[in-house]
Amino acid sequence: MKNYYQCLNLDQNATFDEIKAAYKIYAKKFHPDIHQNDTFFKERFQEIQEAYEILSNYDKRKEYDKLFFNRNNINPPEVILTANKLKFTVGERVFFNWATKNVDYILIKGFGTFNPTDTFSAILNKTTIFNFSFQGQGGTQNIDKTIYVSNEEDNIKATSNQTVHNKGIQAIIRKYTAFSGRTRRKEFLYFRLFHLIFFIIAMIIDNVLGITISESPYGAISIVYLLLFLFPIYAIDVRRLHDVDKSGWMLLLLFLPYIGLIWILLLFFREGTYGGNKYGSDPKKL
Repeated sequence: MKNYYQCLNLDQNATFDEIKAAYKIYAKKFHPDIHQNDTFFKERFQEIQEAYEILSNYDKRKEYDKLFFNRNNINPPEVILTANKLKFTVGERVFFNWATKNVDYILIKGFGTFNPTDTFSAILNKTTIFNFSFQGQGGTQNIDKTIYVSNEEDNIKATSNQTVHNKGIQAIIRKYTAFSGRTRRKEFLYFRLFHLIFFIIAMIIDNVLGITISESPYGAISIVYLLLFLFPIYAIDVRRLHDVDKSGWMLLLLFLPYIGLIWILLLFFREGTYGGNKYGSDPKKL
């Protein structure tokens, strides 16, 4: 026995005006004429019409409520829900199967209602969460189940990004004060970003503890931090210049006001030379 209240997204105490308003909304939303007469929308539209015909008539609604809400000796619903796969590639169809007992119909959020004998499948392009609600006989009890189906490409991208991130950190630690070799742009930017974040944290701690020097924002902690990272900063700058096939002595350009800084920044953000150069092998291929 169908739950006509749920077909119109209403509760048992809905007024006739609320029933009429809900019917107008859902009849328009599921009308087959605006969905190229798709079978799914035809069936949903028919259910909506049936629901409105029963619930909008006082006598029919009274009789329906008596049967629907006062049925005795109803066994609880039993459900087994499976999917043929939980990971998919873009454009692949995933099939969902269920075996039920004492179930009137199944509601799949975003896809409508289905009979216990129906089947359901969907072509997926992104990771999707499917919410199923199995309506027990007479509407006395529901069983809700969720299936999470993930896109394999999303998992690969996440793993790949994490691997690149970890390799960058490992390379920074391994080459703490190494002036030879090359450093790719991503590794350089990781180092600079972390250095900036930790330096700001050190300054904040100095100011919170009230140990800044005179009127400056710097204190003992931030100065010690800068001294510890003086050589690593210089070393990674040199290796970044090596990656674009330039000598570390190019850093002397920083003594030229404005022009020198701009020139060095352009070199830092330039793509490294492809393949090996006189400073070492291509770090992207290591």
